[in-house]
Amino acid sequence: MGVSIDESKERWVNALEKDSLPWTNVITKGGPTSEVPMTYEVFGVPTNFLIDKEGTIVARDLSPEQLSSWLENNAL
Repeated sequence: MGVSIDESKERWVNALEKDSLPWTNVITKGGPTSEVPMTYEVFGVPTNFLIDKEGTIVARDLSPEQLSSWLENNAL
């Protein structure tokens, strides 16, 4: 799931169309200083989180290679 912290909904929609992202995407209201980025300490973009089935953040800012390795070593 992608969560945008863009201040402009129009720019966000344009980026979605341009990038053809295959996952669900939403936008927060209030931009980079809104509740969501402040709660999760998002100070730069892109930022990613790996969240387990209980909703706990188990890793953050993984490269594709690190994600593959993490999944190989930790997935059931």
